[in-house]
Amino acid sequence: VAAGYAIDPDRIYLTGLSMGGIGAAGVAFHHPDRFAAIAPLCGYHSYFVRTDTRTVRRPWEVFLMELRSNASYAENGLHLPMYLVHGTLDRPLSNSQVLVDRYQTLGYDAQVEWPPLGHNVWSQTYADGRIVPHFLRYQRDPAPRRVRFRTPELRWNRSAWVTLDALLAPGTTDGSRLARTARWGEVDAAVSPDGSGRVRTDGIGAMTLDPPAALVRAGVTALRLDIDGDRMELPLGCPSSLRRVGGHWSLGRRVSLASGGPIRELFD
Repeated sequence: VAAGYAIDPDRIYLTGLSMGGIGAAGVAFHHPDRFAAIAPLCGYHSYFVRTDTRTVRRPWEVFLMELRSNASYAENGLHLPMYLVHGTLDRPLSNSQVLVDRYQTLGYDAQVEWPPLGHNVWSQTYADGRIVPHFLRYQRDPAPRRVRFRTPELRWNRSAWVTLDALLAPGTTDGSRLARTARWGEVDAAVSPDGSGRVRTDGIGAMTLDPPAALVRAGVTALRLDIDGDRMELPLGCPSSLRRVGGHWSLGRRVSLASGGPIRELFD
């Protein structure tokens, strides 16, 4: 609280222009449960549409390009309505179109404007605060019934009630002790009011699930989940840590692994 004003955690919005437009989408996709809506203006959202990367072929280079491309994280925008503006004279349009295409393919909420302008679309978009009424239409859901999240490393490992604790290295079935395995981890989890639910993962070796009690009807005390084909019953109201061993999920103690950080960024 400052000067008599309080921040509404369900009405925090993120916008930026040019490099800030890249950041507005990137930060939100890394932490999708913190924002109600985003507005990336005239950003560049994929290294794969650049002409100077067309000769890149080595797997580790491709992985780093994916890691740095916002379009690779678009699945995380399930609960992030996006307002994107890019001038038609600001070429190539694919810098923004690639993210729009991903949102539309996924069926997510995307409002797009292509004004006949160059790179500077912010003067018009922000003029007289007109972006504020747009944002105020949206409110964050603090307890989404469905969580969809993907990440290439454990530096970014949480969305709402799902936390990824370990990734799988390529060709393995047990969680790695590395913060990054050169493989993406993905989870798609949903809970119904009767306590049943389905969780699908790819590249995940360990995770913690903690759906809030508000997601189920009164009287439901346990969750009955199908996790990659394994039928499991989890208590409601406390975190449940699971680990994948031999291709199957089981309850256990939470895996504590190192996460990435600034040194890793310098190495890249």
